[in-house]
Amino acid sequence: MLTGCNDSETHRMCLRMSAVGVFTKDQPNALLLKAIRQVHSGELWINRHTTTALFHDFRRQTELVPPSARGPAGNGLTRRERDIAVLAARGLPAKKIAAQLQISDKTVRNHLVVVYDKLNVNGQLELALQAGPLGLLPDE
Repeated sequence: MLTGCNDSETHRMCLRMSAVGVFTKDQPNALLLKAIRQVHSGELWINRHTTTALFHDFRRQTELVPPSARGPAGNGLTRRERDIAVLAARGLPAKKIAAQLQISDKTVRNHLVVVYDKLNVNGQLELALQAGPLGLLPDE
């Protein structure tokens, strides 16, 4: 999303609505090409203020969810879907997940559509933010 708005809440709303990048018009033009390439390769593009705000939102949400109400590990995912979900929650782009699991990136993207639907999340960022409550983090 390209915007002239520097409001962190607006940026978070766009990300909740499945945007994978937010680029403000006051950023250098040379950085725009880098942002486009990063998003095209399957990564996110958000500034650190928005990242911090999202992290605090996530913390508040997980503090409100009692451990007994958190989803079971996997939430009905197949083993392959779970493997992909865990790697996606760690922020890996589809191409890197594909290379690591020795499958095509199209297969990864197809699995991610199913994973997002099963876990009721709107994209990789939300998956990463909800990884703990969704049971996608190893027990420590």
